[in-house]
Amino acid sequence: MGTWRTGSFGNDDALDFVASLSGFDTVIETVSAFSAKPEELQAYEASTALAACDLLAAGLGRPPADLPEPLEITLREAPKDVLKQARVLVKHIRTTSELAQLWEDDREEWDDAIDALLLRLTPSKPYVLPKKEPAPELPADFLGHCYVCGEIVTARDGFDFWYDDGCGGELGSTAHRACIDAKLDGDGAHWTPDGKPFPAARRQMVIDMGYEPEDLEPNGDLLPAARRRMMLEFGYDESALTSDGYLKSEQSDDDAGEGDF
Repeated sequence: MGTWRTGSFGNDDALDFVASLSGFDTVIETVSAFSAKPEELQAYEASTALAACDLLAAGLGRPPADLPEPLEITLREAPKDVLKQARVLVKHIRTTSELAQLWEDDREEWDDAIDALLLRLTPSKPYVLPKKEPAPELPADFLGHCYVCGEIVTARDGFDFWYDDGCGGELGSTAHRACIDAKLDGDGAHWTPDGKPFPAARRQMVIDMGYEPEDLEPNGDLLPAARRRMMLEFGYDESALTSDGYLKSEQSDDDAGEGDF
């Protein structure tokens, strides 16, 4: 998850959610869906949930300063029971989420953002509309914001990284090469001449996505035993998996495709 500020829309997961919306009903459904999950929310889930809650606040005419514009959906006032549900969800995220753990080093700043969101979701409390600051002009080769330092990343100094763990999950992040270099020990080369990561840099970024180091190959791929364990944790039956954790049906399809060439 690329994150550059504490506000509800200061991260890639929130902006991806907003970009995917087809209507305001989806916002309400998202709040309801996450409210039905009593367990700890993962970071991307919590970021999506907070964005949905802040869109409810915007529908009340109480938007945050970082509300994305223009929105492709029409905002409206949500029912009182949905607003109450949203307030409970925000409090749950504050105490029981991976996102709260990630903000531990800047907890006071993040708590202030959560308090501000709860205020926006409470129509009975006074609220002053924030002044909009003009958005900075982005460079032509803008890629996103660095998940390490939060600053703008361009094609000249960074890259987009996508990781498929073989368990049905695909995660993406954006980073400065220099920020990844600072995380790695030693003076060896970490990048190819065209700016792609060598195995050590790739592995570091996968670890930063939340994977355990002991589950990874030197190049960042999941070890077969770890992949199989994760698939079992996801609820797949042992009989449906190969020894290295892939679905047997997918491997059969791959084998069939190889025979066509």
